[in-house]
Amino acid sequence: MDRRRFLRRFAGAGATTAAGVVLGSAVTQAVANPYPPHLLDSVAPRSQRGKTSVYWSVDTTDRAIALTFDDGPTTRYTPAVLDILVEFEARATFFMIGVLAQRHPDLLARVVAAGHEIGNHSHEHISALRLDRAAVVDNIARAQSVLEQPAGTTVRWYRPPRGEITTATLIACGDLGLDIAFWTAQRGPRALADDDVAGVEQHLLSAAEPGAIVDLHDGIGTGSYDGKPNESLTLRRDTELAALPRILAGWRDAGFEIVTLSELVARQRSE
Repeated sequence: MDRRRFLRRFAGAGATTAAGVVLGSAVTQAVANPYPPHLLDSVAPRSQRGKTSVYWSVDTTDRAIALTFDDGPTTRYTPAVLDILVEFEARATFFMIGVLAQRHPDLLARVVAAGHEIGNHSHEHISALRLDRAAVVDNIARAQSVLEQPAGTTVRWYRPPRGEITTATLIACGDLGLDIAFWTAQRGPRALADDDVAGVEQHLLSAAEPGAIVDLHDGIGTGSYDGKPNESLTLRRDTELAALPRILAGWRDAGFEIVTLSELVARQRSE
């Protein structure tokens, strides 16, 4: 039994006794306060004005899909993705890691010049659950500065690494005028093999619907810059890239237009 299940099982007993076992003071303290101090600091509320919107999909009747890419830019994937998008006259939103945008300003410029949209994917691709409030804010703000200045454009969107957010994430996005973008569909279920090109294709063709936000990748997270590429992630990205032309062809044949996230939101039905 893992630690979380153990603590949940005994929390209802007030962390005192169960089945004749007396829990030690360390376990009692963990049950009473299971969150590490940095996480409590990150989620602690404070007075705040403003707002941020969160999107998983867009309410529209238009046959349009927002195609997004995370974890770039990288020399291995971003140029190949751009070439495929040109072939299918598709526009996409690239959620970039600040460190990589600094390392590859030519790729950032190429994405912008091709008419695609830039999104913020934090500076160092670290989950908000591992950071205190100041670090969460710093990671978003640093990436925002890196992406907006050379691009000469306003970055509207933030996608949190691993899709994990805390209150600090919401506050930072509100302060910076960013909306948060999750997704309707990714490459496929966890059980899908890393190299299953046909499986990725089939899953994403079946996931197509008006207003869907699809999340693919043109990088491998921190492995793109810390010198320790993850072999499984690399294979997954290779597979996504191999499936992409057939996915775009299938969507096109089904009458879908592939647009940026902001373009898709502009088609949202008014209430």
